Amino acid sequence: MELLLNGQYAPTTEAIGFLQADLATAAQALVAWRERVHGPGTVALEWLNGDLTELLGRLDPLDIGPEATMELLVEAGGRQWTAFFDSSAAGPQVEPAVGVLSEQLGVRGVVAAWRPHPVRTEEEEIDTEGQYLDEDVLGGAGATGFSITDPAAGPPDFYLRQLRAEYAYDQWEFTDEGEYLDFEDPAAYELERIPGRLTPERVATYCRAMGIDPFNAQFYGPRAVLIHRPVEPLDRVPRDRWP
Repeated sequence: MELLLNGQYAPTTEAIGFLQADLATAAQALVAWRERVHGPGTVALEWLNGDLTELLGRLDPLDIGPEATMELLVEAGGRQWTAFFDSSAAGPQVEPAVGVLSEQLGVRGVVAAWRPHPVRTEEEEIDTEGQYLDEDVLGGAGATGFSITDPAAGPPDFYLRQLRAEYAYDQWEFTDEGEYLDFEDPAAYELERIPGRLTPERVATYCRAMGIDPFNAQFYGPRAVLIHRPVEPLDRVPRDRWP
């Protein structure tokens, strides 16, 4: 299975946002938005340079709580895109930020997401694929997503396209909103097994059609900006101790 850095930096890499803007423009917009929320001069900005493992390492330890204390913007695709990560332990909260910044900057935003469904050895509730069905486990249940925001799509949420296969409320659910795009494989959405309708490989293929190579570490960097927000987490946990 194709994953960014072989999944070693999960949960940070389980959802990655992209803005079709250069790094400085994206960082300026993010700081301005956060300071409208937290107050002038309350958000710190730190310029970084390094490979993706070094950059993602700056988000450790991870935050337990409703908001991330740190957000990482990384130039990507030869400066054509800016990638967005955060320090949330229970799953990145990048999609709302990408939506807001996409609308404010007048550019497209993309979110590529994949969180594995937990596999347990106990002979409890399992489906035909051997997947444990209790979503109330630390780290969350399985989900794969691909979404595009575009100011031209209009309010309220500016979604041009939204696809998601997710395990919730004891069953798999599939979201398919917006018009099909030329690079999509609509026949896959008719598969009986919902997780197979939107695999990480299919998400990567869709992203590459837009000039994004989400699971290739060489696509990212070396420049980045680390944003420090004035929020207090409930707790913090080293990445290697998170499930």
